[in-house]
Amino acid sequence: MRTDVMVSLKLQKRLAASVLKCGERKIWLDPNEVNEISMANSRQNIRKLVKDGFVIRKPQKIHSRARARRALEAKRKGRHSGYGKRRGTREARLPTKVSGSLDFSSLVTQLLVVRAVWVIYLGCLPFVPLFLILCTENLTVSGN
Repeated sequence: MRTDVMVSLKLQKRLAASVLKCGERKIWLDPNEVNEISMANSRQNIRKLVKDGFVIRKPQKIHSRARARRALEAKRKGRHSGYGKRRGTREARLPTKVSGSLDFSSLVTQLLVVRAVWVIYLGCLPFVPLFLILCTENLTVSGN
């Protein structure tokens, strides 16, 4: 009765990694040529096995940035910025010295008026909220 004993190829893998200038996890040893590979105990023998195709350096895995791009796009839209994601204090994130000099309320109302004018101009009147219509009426009254 014959029993198959697994041969340790640690040395060969280490030598192959050194010869092929990569890590051991990138080395593939042909399972059909275990006996021939186990006989190789020098770098020169490993080079011969590489030439014969019994020892191969595996290709690099793809490291896609698709998920990173999608997350960045969401952050640009204002997602993922709740209390749980904030590390700095409110003052550190937007100093009052800077934000105090900006007049946000007038800027926001101007933007709303401009948007409402454009929506009316494009003929989407039923979809415009009431306060935007009122803003545009005030704009036309003050313009006359």
